[in-house]
Amino acid sequence: MSNKFIGLIAVFLFLSFNIANAAPQPAVTYQSLLNLNFNDRPGLLRIDKVDLAFAPEGEIKAAVALLDDKNKVIKSYSFYPEPRYRDKVFARLNPKGLHEFTLTKPGVYNVVFLVEGKPVSRLPFKLEEKSGGGDPFNPTKTYSFIGLWSLYGYIKTEKLSAEKPFPQVHFWVGDRDLPEGKKSDMFSVELKHNNKTIAHSRVNQGFIPNHCCPVNEK
Repeated sequence: MSNKFIGLIAVFLFLSFNIANAAPQPAVTYQSLLNLNFNDRPGLLRIDKVDLAFAPEGEIKAAVALLDDKNKVIKSYSFYPEPRYRDKVFARLNPKGLHEFTLTKPGVYNVVFLVEGKPVSRLPFKLEEKSGGGDPFNPTKTYSFIGLWSLYGYIKTEKLSAEKPFPQVHFWVGDRDLPEGKKSDMFSVELKHNNKTIAHSRVNQGFIPNHCCPVNEK
């Protein structure tokens, strides 16, 4: 990773820590940030609905912008001011139309969410060119996105019918996690408490395919 990208991750975590220790302010949930739709093959980033925590009352003037490493706005979109629904301090925002960014220039970028014109959440990521399209049998350029989803996941409580709620761990794996020279591999996950394994995934279930994009596993 470049020093600039590592620095952006440090700033992201520092701001997150300060937000957590200050009076609650509007912020896009980590779940929504990690669930942004990145497609390596065309260098495409798509933003669908997002969940806002500590959402203000009434209509919400929210937008999302893509910035380059010099904080220059490449493109921006807005959300409908009326949330799709509310639940306590949370509100779900729906985009006005299709929110897509197509990137072809490698570098460091930031997705920035704004409420009332002020930045509330930022997700840094890096775009690398994976294939230059020089193969006559596969002339399409492909890219690789690098971001916080390779370091973090989240736990979501699910409930099926009358069963007791159970935790579901969401995380991402992709070809960048494969050993050098391998195009596919198996994986498993352990959940530890006080350095003791208290749960694990099925060892014969996790599979990283020869695929362009990070796979959301749970």
